[in-house]
Amino acid sequence: MKYANKLTDDELKELYRLFTDSDATIKNLTITRDEYSISLEGYIEIPEFEEELLKEDPNATIVVDDDYEITDYDVKVYHHSGDCTLDYRKWMYKKFGDEYAREYLFQNYL
Repeated sequence: MKYANKLTDDELKELYRLFTDSDATIKNLTITRDEYSISLEGYIEIPEFEEELLKEDPNATIVVDDDYEITDYDVKVYHHSGDCTLDYRKWMYKKFGDEYAREYLFQNYL
C-alpha cells in the first residue's frame, strides 16, 4: 500500500468523517494498520429514525457500529448502506495528484 500507508491518523479520521453520515458524531474510532489494509472501526452517534421513539424524544439519538477497511484504491464497507469508494478516490486524488490516478489506471501494467 503505497498511498494509504502515508496517511496520518488525523487524515484517516477525516476520511472516516467523510464516509459517515454528515449528522454523525464520532464516539469512538480505532485505527488498525497492517501490510494489506487499514481498518477504521468505530461507533457513531446519529439522529434516531424510528417515529415512535422520536415522538417520545424529538432529539433522540442512537449509537451504531460503523466500520471500514481501506487499501490504496478501495473501501470495504461494513455496517453502512453506502458506497464510499468514489469519495475516497477523489479525496486521495486531491492529496496525491496525477501519480495516484496513473498508478490506479495502470496498476497491473507498470
